[in-house]
Amino acid sequence: MLALLPIASAASAQAGPPEPEVARPAAPKPSVTRNVGAELDTLAGVLTAQGYKADVASERDGMPHIFSSAAGSPFAVILMGCTENRACSTVQFYADYAAAGATLESLNGWNAANRFARAYLDPAGKAVIEMDVNLAKGGVARDNLADSVDEWIRLMAAFERHIGA
Repeated sequence: MLALLPIASAASAQAGPPEPEVARPAAPKPSVTRNVGAELDTLAGVLTAQGYKADVASERDGMPHIFSSAAGSPFAVILMGCTENRACSTVQFYADYAAAGATLESLNGWNAANRFARAYLDPAGKAVIEMDVNLAKGGVARDNLADSVDEWIRLMAAFERHIGA
């Protein structure tokens, strides 16, 4: 087995004793926040903390819902991928509009130009916008979820302008 021995250079031999290390301040500890998941109470709390109403419906169409609105426009937050209406893995923001200006061509243009949300015409001819948020495998930071709400509100307003609602 080879042993590696330090080799002193002439400069280090003449330099004298090593300089003492200067004490460095401890690095700040990152803040520890608990991630939030797709639970009715948590999502309702995020919405109300941002000034939106949150009417909780324990189940509709087999999935838990929260009904809210922004600038007079109603929307739903639908919890999906749930086990017994709890431990849900995803959230879908949903709004629909009876807007005469919404055509397949205009909605395709919206989809091509915008990220995070998708638009389509439902079977009744209403213009629909949806945005999914994945909260599986540990959830996300509360601030991240609040940012998703902000993004939804921004996209919903832009969509309304796009279709003339």
